[in-house]
Amino acid sequence: MTKLRVFWVIVTLCLAAAPAPALVVAERPAPVSQDDLDQLIAPVALYPDPLLAHVLAAATYPVEVGEAVRFMEEHDGLRGQELAMEIRNKGWEPTVSALLQFPAVLAMMGAHADWVRRLGDVFLREQPAVIETVQTLRGLALDQGSLRSSLQQNIYVAGDLITILPANPRDICVPVYDPSTIYGAWWLPEKPPLIWRPRQRGPRVHDMLSAGISFAPCNTLAAASYASASPDWETRQLRMTRRGVTETWQHDPGHRRGAPYPTAAVRARFESEGPGRDSGIRRGPRGASGVTIIRPKVDPQPEAER
Repeated sequence: MTKLRVFWVIVTLCLAAAPAPALVVAERPAPVSQDDLDQLIAPVALYPDPLLAHVLAAATYPVEVGEAVRFMEEHDGLRGQELAMEIRNKGWEPTVSALLQFPAVLAMMGAHADWVRRLGDVFLREQPAVIETVQTLRGLALDQGSLRSSLQQNIYVAGDLITILPANPRDICVPVYDPSTIYGAWWLPEKPPLIWRPRQRGPRVHDMLSAGISFAPCNTLAAASYASASPDWETRQLRMTRRGVTETWQHDPGHRRGAPYPTAAVRARFESEGPGRDSGIRRGPRGASGVTIIRPKVDPQPEAER
C-alpha cells in the first residue's frame, strides 16, 4: 500500500469515528396569516380609536385582564372616581386598569379569554400588521356604508387612514355589530369572527342609522385617574398618555404574570428589550393630506313634503 493510500485510509477512519455535529435549527415560526388577522381583529376594528388601543394593549396581559374581570364581577356598579380609588393599589398595567371604565368590553373579554390570548399574542408578534388590518377592515365597512358619523362618534378620512373618535371626548360609546356582515359577506367561512352582544342593562342599546351598528350605553371617562391611549396610524404603534406625559406604548414583560409568550423569539425580544421585526403582512398605503368627515347619508325628501 502506497503512502498516499495509507494517508487517505487514516483520514477516512478518523472522519467515521468523529461524532456527527449537532443539527442546530433556528426558530423560524410561520408568520401569522392575513386570514387569522382578519378573523381576530374584525370584532374590534370599528371601536373608537382610544378604546381600540386599550383593548389591543391590554390583551397582551391576559392574566391581569382576568383579574380585572373578576374584580368587576365582585364590584358591579362601581364607577368613576370610586372605582379609581378602589383599584389604585392593584398594580395592573395602565391599559388594563383603563378598561375598567368599559364594563361591557371587559365582560366580553372575560367571556372569551381564548380570543383575548390569541389577540394579544398576535399583537406582540405582528403589531404593524394588526394596525394595518384595522385600517383595511374599516375601509370595507366604509365602502359598505355602515361606518358613518353619528351622535356617538365621528369618522374622519385622511387619504387611506380612517380615524374613529368619540363625538364627545369624555364619553366613549361601545359599538356593537356583527363582524360577519358589517364588512360585507364574510370571506372566510371556515374562520368565522367572534360575534358578541352585551347583556341588556341600563338604557336600551339603540341602532345607528339602521346600518348594522348599535351602541351600548356610553361611558364617561375619568381622565385624571386613568391612562389614555390611541393608535399612531403613521408609525403603526400605540401612544399612551399618563399624568400628562405622552409616549409610545411598550409591552411590559413584568405584567405578563407568567403567561407564556407565543414563541421563543417573542420572549427573547421582550426580555432583551430589542426592536420588533417587520412581518411582511399586507401593507396599506400611508395617509394623504386633507381630512374628510364622513357624514350619515340622508334620504331625499319625499315629493309630498317639498
